[in-house]
Amino acid sequence: MKILNIKNKKIRQVIKKLEQSRFIFKTISKNTNLFYLTRWKAFFKLKSLPKTSSKTIITNRCIITRRKKRLTKILNVSRLVFLNFARSAEISGIRKAVW
Repeated sequence: MKILNIKNKKIRQVIKKLEQSRFIFKTISKNTNLFYLTRWKAFFKLKSLPKTSSKTIITNRCIITRRKKRLTKILNVSRLVFLNFARSAEISGIRKAVW
């Protein structure tokens, strides 16, 4: 678990550092009004950036259990933890539904 936290922090730092340059190179390479050579250089600079600087690598995980699957968007916890909190009434205003 601790290794996942450290790895996640490192990846997020790299992405934060290179996010702006990636965006600039991408917009320059897609802009058809610029010269071909300028676009080509921007494309190669974009390809030279590390692959870990892409946003698609980030995985959202549960704060408590570090699970990847089935996160609630409001609390960033997995559904299992959310159900346990709801059953024990630790989250105010949420009860288990009864028909």
